[in-house]
Amino acid sequence: MLMKMAVRNILKYRRRSIIIFMAIIFSIFILVLAMGFIEGFKEMFDRVIFENIGHIMVYKEGYYKKSEMLPIGLLIQKPDEIIKKIKKVEGIKRINQEIKFGSMIIAGDESLDIIARGVDILNTESSSRYRKSVVQGRFPETDSQTILGKPLAEILKVSINDKIILMTSNAFGGINAVELIISGLFKTGIKEEDENFIFMGLNKARNLLQIKDGVSEISLMLENDKLTSEIITQLKPLIKEHDLEIFSWKHTYKELHTALSIASIFQLIMVFIVLIVVSTGIINTVLISVFERIRDIGTMRAIGMRKVQVLSIILIEAGILGFFASIIGIIAGGSLVTLLSKNGINMGEAAEQVIGMSRIIYPRFTLSTLVFSFIIGILISVLGALYPGLLAVRLQPVKALHHH
Repeated sequence: MLMKMAVRNILKYRRRSIIIFMAIIFSIFILVLAMGFIEGFKEMFDRVIFENIGHIMVYKEGYYKKSEMLPIGLLIQKPDEIIKKIKKVEGIKRINQEIKFGSMIIAGDESLDIIARGVDILNTESSSRYRKSVVQGRFPETDSQTILGKPLAEILKVSINDKIILMTSNAFGGINAVELIISGLFKTGIKEEDENFIFMGLNKARNLLQIKDGVSEISLMLENDKLTSEIITQLKPLIKEHDLEIFSWKHTYKELHTALSIASIFQLIMVFIVLIVVSTGIINTVLISVFERIRDIGTMRAIGMRKVQVLSIILIEAGILGFFASIIGIIAGGSLVTLLSKNGINMGEAAEQVIGMSRIIYPRFTLSTLVFSFIIGILISVLGALYPGLLAVRLQPVKALHHH
């Protein structure tokens, strides 16, 4: 009976119901957009950490302090032997190794100083973020090939299948050079990377540097970031045995860790602000609606309905409106977030000043966003009606009937 009366009241007071309905739809729509932006922001950082940097970095003792100079005199020797030992530790998802060195790239009359990265080109999991960022051609498949950022290619005025010369200092202090064919172009959206990095085969890089073995770093991607400290502890015997140093990504990329910490705080603040706005909008609308119906509430009380019954009707009305309005708000917000996820949102060049950030952020509509928004829509609608409902039923029926 209470359900039927609630539905009848919704249809009877159509104008008020529509106002409440639209207020909830708009509020949930904004909430879904905000959550979509937050999820996209988190996904961007996760992608950088999990697919490129790694949770744990392994270097030769003393390399980290001089890492900006990319010293080839401090390479990890016998990396394959070390990797075999690391693989015995549980919780490691992926292991990558690479050589980084400064070099000059020459194409026709153009030349630039860049950072060359020698990677295991046959391992499809190595440099996975860059593999996924290929916009033309393909990632190198042979030692004679290389791939560079599209913006760098535009500066050098080269394209796929063109040849470039890579020149650098070798391990003996001399100058060495190699000719490579451009197999593809990538674009991560991070200016520093797109204009300064090129990738080549690990063996080709060693030949260019005239070294038989060694890598600049070994990066470990874990199954869970929470395992970082535990795994570093398990690798301590390896550190002493091979004269290594091991750091978590939070240490080696302090700027990224700081940005991620700020992002987490920003996420909480943003969700809190949105919830306050959503709650205020719904509560105010329901409050006005309930007080406009004081006389009707007085009539229900006068014919013998108990306070709890009248309050239940008000809450059921709010729940019904919240239920259907939340569905529409989620559909509308989710559709827009899905559309934006295809092209992304340009945050401007300032975003690229933070390591790991791209100027393009791709919002994401997730199942958790759907469930959270749906629960919030109904919960706030009902709670928003609770306060004005309690005030209304506390009035004496005689006073309520004479309310203007």
